[in-house]
Amino acid sequence: MLADLNASVERPKYLVIRDDREKTGKGWHFPPSETCGGTVIGRLATGDYTIQSLESTVALERKASAAELSRNFFAGSELFRAELERLQQLEFAAVVCEFPIDHILEFPRRCLQISDRPHPRIPPPRAAEPGHQEPTSD
Repeated sequence: MLADLNASVERPKYLVIRDDREKTGKGWHFPPSETCGGTVIGRLATGDYTIQSLESTVALERKASAAELSRNFFAGSELFRAELERLQQLEFAAVVCEFPIDHILEFPRRCLQISDRPHPRIPPPRAAEPGHQEPTSD
């Protein structure tokens, strides 16, 4: 009986809000489904994504690369620090990194090989001298 009652109750769908400052063609889009109403674009005070009516409770900050994370820590440190402080005030908040941990562990060399925009304060990697072998980690 209870299962029948739960099945007949129509639950509202959640709606994802994507910050309008996310770059076109980058990031996430959540299509409509049985539980999700889809994605809308809007201006968010904190984070890149939230759920409509839960803006003061839920936020996700997306980082696409180690280079982006590095730029936030160094070139935009005050803005990023303020963002992290706002995220701390929320009950459910996260910084989601869309890259493997080895991109950080091998930073900046690995990052510069895959980044479309290297960090402005880090020089590009030098070409290896003839006969020189890079150290390997085992």
